[in-house]
Amino acid sequence: MSRAGVKEKEVFEIANRLRASDQPITVRAIREELQRGSLSTINQHLAKWHRLNFMIMTQDDPNKIPEAVQLEVEKAWRSVRESVELYSSAISRAPQNPRLVGSNCANGRIAVSFLARKVVSLSKKNSELQQLLKFERLGALVRSTMDK
Repeated sequence: MSRAGVKEKEVFEIANRLRASDQPITVRAIREELQRGSLSTINQHLAKWHRLNFMIMTQDDPNKIPEAVQLEVEKAWRSVRESVELYSSAISRAPQNPRLVGSNCANGRIAVSFLARKVVSLSKKNSELQQLLKFERLGALVRSTMDK
C-alpha cells in the first residue's frame, strides 16, 4: 500500500512552527519532521511558502490583496469577459445569416470550452487566494506578536 504524498499544508505548518521557534527552515529540517516525502516535493511546497511569506511581509495592510495577485485576477477576469462578449456576438449574428449557424455553433462550443477552462483556472486561483489570505492573517498575527 502506498503512502500519501506530502501535502502543501503539512509543509506550511512545519515551516511556520520552525519559524516560530527560530529554527532554520530548510527542506531537510521539514523532511526530518515529516519522516517521509521526497526532497523535491518538499522543496516545491517550501518555495511556495517562501513566496507567500515574502508577499505577506512586504504588505503594509494584511487585509489588502497584494498588487501582483490583484493584477492576475483582473487579467483573468478581462479574458473571461472578452470570451463571453465574443460568444455573445457570434450567437447574435447567427440568426441573421443561416450559413453562419453551423460555424457559430462550432465557435460557441469552442468558446464554452474556453470559458470552462477559465472557470477552472479561476477556481484554482481563488483557492490560492484563500490560502494566501489565511497566511496573510497568520503573518499579521505573527507580526503583531513580534511587535509586542
